[in-house]
Amino acid sequence: MKKMLLASAMVVAMLGISGCSDSPRSIEDLQKLSKEELDSMYKECKTKLDEEAAMLMTTEKGLKQLEEMEDKRKEIEKAINKARGKDTSPFDLFSDVWYGKITDDELAKFGDGNEDFKKMVECGRIYIASKGGLEEFNKPRPSAAERYKNVGKE
Repeated sequence: MKKMLLASAMVVAMLGISGCSDSPRSIEDLQKLSKEELDSMYKECKTKLDEEAAMLMTTEKGLKQLEEMEDKRKEIEKAINKARGKDTSPFDLFSDVWYGKITDDELAKFGDGNEDFKKMVECGRIYIASKGGLEEFNKPRPSAAERYKNVGKE
């Protein structure tokens, strides 16, 4: 149980943000910043949540709080996926990309009032902006067969 909780805490810690604003900024607004600023902000957000999770893991009460935060996050994720018409979680559910793609409307409907979830959304948006924006993540990619068609050929 503690190993599972620790693993969950690490996932949450990897997705966090410093909480520097009341509501997450849009990817478009973030893209106005330089790549260096975005990379620095992203590093700061991950570090901050890592530290917060580490502090919570030092006490039994903190572990319980972390578990409750994780349960609430999962409820919100399920509600968003259901509203999107998806029964299963996408492959990138535990990635910053998934959180960054949450719209303001989805956040207001499902995650408003949950500051930790808002932090994850903003961190995800910073990550997406630092990598070139949604256009970069939404562009068609070659299939695995296409990417590896020449493997083993000389």
